[in-house]
Amino acid sequence: MSSGFVKRPDEPYDGRSLYERLKEQKDKKDMEFEESRKLKNLIRGLDDDEIDFLDMVDQSKMNAEKQKHLQDMKEIQEFRERQTTIDESQIDKKRQMEMEKPKITRNSSSSHTSQKSILKGVIVQKRKTTEPTGDEPQAKKVDCPKEGTQEDDKSEKTNGNLVCLGVLPGIGRYDSSDESDSSYTDVEEDLSGPCCMDLVGRKILKKSAEEECK
Repeated sequence: MSSGFVKRPDEPYDGRSLYERLKEQKDKKDMEFEESRKLKNLIRGLDDDEIDFLDMVDQSKMNAEKQKHLQDMKEIQEFRERQTTIDESQIDKKRQMEMEKPKITRNSSSSHTSQKSILKGVIVQKRKTTEPTGDEPQAKKVDCPKEGTQEDDKSEKTNGNLVCLGVLPGIGRYDSSDESDSSYTDVEEDLSGPCCMDLVGRKILKKSAEEECK
């Protein structure tokens, strides 16, 4: 009765429709795909090429940052140098102005002193109070007698009036009228006669001499 063939068991009967069976298979495949895309399944070790590439990227970033830092430091240093140069130039200008100020004051003071010295060397002649004009007659020059010492040349009081007995050498007597000439000749006549001397040694006119002698 056994013929050597094995009979396959009959599949269980599925009474569902074809649509339902296909949908079930599709849902199984979707679940398997989502399970494979989970984070725990993405973690894996890197190979050497990937590690070298990442190292190269990091090194290039570090070099770029370092270059930028150096550029910033260079600009800051240049700014400080320019600022220092400007400050030094301003200080030099101030020093020059301060040094020029004393020179100007010295020049002004020296010019002032030189003007003073020039004015000191100048002699200003006093103008005469009365200068003779062409219409007026010139005063007559009368020489006074040179008698006695310098004390005799001093004026003396006679009846409350001053009378000139002598003048300094080189200075003449100038009168503007004939009355002054006549009065001066009267004085000379009085001096020519006998007279007395006072305590100082001056000559006294006749009238005063007689009173003194009495």
